[in-house]
Amino acid sequence: MANVDQNQEVHKKDYNDSYYGNNEDQGGGFDFKIIWYLILRYKYFLLISIAACLAVAYTYLKYNTVEIYNTYAKMLIKNPERKSYYASNSIISTLSDMGRRNFSNGFENEMEVLKTRTLNKKVVRDLKLYTSYVKEGHIKDVEIYYKDTPFIVDYDNSLIDSLKQVIVIEMTDKGNGIHTHVTWSKDGSPYEINKDITFFPSIIHSQIGDIYILENPNYKFKTKKLGRKVTAIIQPIESVVGKFTGMLQSRPSSAETTIAVLAMNDNIPERSRDYLLHLGDVYNNEADEDYTEEAARTASFIDERLNLISRELDVSETQLEQYKRQAGIVDYSSDVSNNLSQRVKYQSELVEIETQQNLLDALTEYTRDKKNYLSSIPTNVGFTDGNLSSLISSYNSSVRERDKLLESATPNSPVVKQKTEQLSSMFNNIVSSLKSAKDQLDIKHRDVETQFQMYEDKAQDIPRTQRELGDISRQQEVKAGLYLMLLQKREENAIALASSAYKGKMIEEPITNYTPVSPIKRNYYLVALAIGLLIPFIYHYIREMFRYRIENREDLDKVTDIPVIGMIPFVKALTQGDRTIVVQENKNSVMMEVYRTIRSNLPFVLENGKNVILFTSSASGEGKTSIASNLAASIAFVGKKVIVVGLDIRKPRLAGLFDLPDTDKGISNFLSHDPDDIDFIETLIQNSGVSPNLDILPAGPIPPNPSEILERSNLEICINYLRKKYDYVILDTAPIGLVADTLSIAKHADLTLYVIRANYTLKADAGLFNELAAEHRLPNMNLIFNAVKLEGHGGGYGRYGYGKYGRYGRYGYGKYGRYGYGNKKGYGYGGYGGYGGYGGYGGYGGSYGYGYGYGYGGGYGYGYGEDGTNKMDEV
Repeated sequence: MANVDQNQEVHKKDYNDSYYGNNEDQGGGFDFKIIWYLILRYKYFLLISIAACLAVAYTYLKYNTVEIYNTYAKMLIKNPERKSYYASNSIISTLSDMGRRNFSNGFENEMEVLKTRTLNKKVVRDLKLYTSYVKEGHIKDVEIYYKDTPFIVDYDNSLIDSLKQVIVIEMTDKGNGIHTHVTWSKDGSPYEINKDITFFPSIIHSQIGDIYILENPNYKFKTKKLGRKVTAIIQPIESVVGKFTGMLQSRPSSAETTIAVLAMNDNIPERSRDYLLHLGDVYNNEADEDYTEEAARTASFIDERLNLISRELDVSETQLEQYKRQAGIVDYSSDVSNNLSQRVKYQSELVEIETQQNLLDALTEYTRDKKNYLSSIPTNVGFTDGNLSSLISSYNSSVRERDKLLESATPNSPVVKQKTEQLSSMFNNIVSSLKSAKDQLDIKHRDVETQFQMYEDKAQDIPRTQRELGDISRQQEVKAGLYLMLLQKREENAIALASSAYKGKMIEEPITNYTPVSPIKRNYYLVALAIGLLIPFIYHYIREMFRYRIENREDLDKVTDIPVIGMIPFVKALTQGDRTIVVQENKNSVMMEVYRTIRSNLPFVLENGKNVILFTSSASGEGKTSIASNLAASIAFVGKKVIVVGLDIRKPRLAGLFDLPDTDKGISNFLSHDPDDIDFIETLIQNSGVSPNLDILPAGPIPPNPSEILERSNLEICINYLRKKYDYVILDTAPIGLVADTLSIAKHADLTLYVIRANYTLKADAGLFNELAAEHRLPNMNLIFNAVKLEGHGGGYGRYGYGKYGRYGRYGYGKYGRYGYGNKKGYGYGGYGGYGGYGGYGGYGGSYGYGYGYGYGGGYGYGYGEDGTNKMDEV
């Protein structure tokens, strides 16, 4: 027995540790068990919510969004190195690459050119993208490409740039043609035109310009029928250009190449493919026009110089012919060959220098002409100074860049002004370089002329006629050489212009990725799934916010940590059952098993030698008197002597509950009596009529001063007397939330069972009983949860284990260890609340089931029911 007592004490300590928060399972943090419970509780709601949200997402994506697809192409931007077609060893050298295409070395600049509004405006105009088409659908209207409609709409090209209004043309089938309804708004006033069209092309005259209706030659069907209504929308071209320019993206494919990746996001893939292809064509045409203009300028300069030199050459040849005729000269004498050899050498140098001087004079004259300021300077005219040629080439490149900028900006634009200042500086440098080169040639000419004059003096014996003839011949040779050089450059310029290739080459045709870039359906479905998952939880917590009563065990656990020693299920038949004794000897029912469980729990919460149990509640009507009476009966049925004392002397109900014959005597008589007359107590005690082991000491007559008589020593004397005589003394006291009588009684009790009634006790009352427990104003406080509904939590007694008959075994004992002791080694009576372990009690429907729980001391108890019978063994 000593070992049994010792084990019992250990198990009692574990029981208290578990209920008072020392159980590790009740630690703080995120409780996944609650989440799992909510999922099980709202599983059908959860499935419906998810399905509904996914359906809404699907409907939204299908009918309220437009799928955007990405189309891209790759274009090689050519950037060849500068090179010369010919090299000349003559005294007249060429300016490099005159008239040939001079590509910009700035690949980034070309990328920006592709995105300019000027370039894109030409694409929009050529493809007539200022007109869009929308076809009426069953649920929503769909934008279509012009190739998908049998009729296309156009606007007067001469007015499209000045159009400020949006014109809407609705087209519907009518007979052999179509009916058109044209609307627009001007100065806040609406306008409309209705016209039936049977012949195409047709013109609709309006106040803001002519509108053309044409048959679509690219329509893929033979039947020219619209089917559903098609709406053509003509928009101002500038807004359309802004839209497509914003849709266009350009980036280099890598840092080492000059390949541009052109991309466009559009809801009509075919339109974006056509746009990118035509953009490449327009880009090449624009570049070709620039290069053609530069070559034309060069050709004009060469032709002008050829005409001038041709006239000068004719004069020189005529002078030579006349001089020879007058002097009668046929050939030169070989006598002067020795002296003239050196003379000829320097003469050749003079010829070359004078040629360069003529070229410099021509270029200087060209630069002085104001109409050529900030224009291209001819570069391929045979000048030998490499530095000057390079400077002129750089200047021409900058001129082209400025012309490009002027296409999309005004002359006052900061970028253009900066480029203009740069060109002005370069132009001044060229002018200075021309002057410097001229000065250098003058010095060189004087030096060579000095040498030439030295040998000229040695040739004094040469006839004057011969010298004069040499002068004339020299002038004629200079003119002839310059003329031949210009003829050569004119041919080079023509060849370069005829053989030039496009600046940009589309090396990869536009390709469309048919996975939409917008909307990203996966994200929508994930959001819908998340919302669908959250809705039941949001509903649960909103519902919880408006519930001010404790409705179930979950609510109770949220407001208190006080251990729950038992739960009394709600039974419809006992709606008036607060005045009913439901426990009967040798009978089986749900209520019988509930009170047996509470009875079995008492040894775990009562210390050895302690047997006074106090019942109270927050308010009247929570069932404390009924529970105290039925628990007392359940204890009496196992052979224990029990007495129930009615200490709710303000509102006594105990006598009426047991239908006692004498309601005029009770404990209030003794409280007003001589405390030494112990025998008087026996005269007040009545048998309950339920069991010989159950006696009742009712409240008796209501005294005028309840609080005062409860403070007398008579109460302590009475309770001590009953403690010794009975195995259990149960005190039915007044609701502690209404009067303070219970606190006066509590000091004589060993255990407090505080009754909470589902759907009755307010959550606000939790502050009261939590405070009483925390301050130990009620001894050894435990809770009894009354009138808990069996249905509503997953179709049975829910998470608390008291399922519908036949489902009790699903939870069993030991699974509900959170609120009981199924997780405590050595004992546990099935994890408190696992009533379903009784297997439906057998008697209901004749089903068989059982439940068991380990008890203290190593023993266990089990119960089963079969064919309407119930057996219970306790070891």
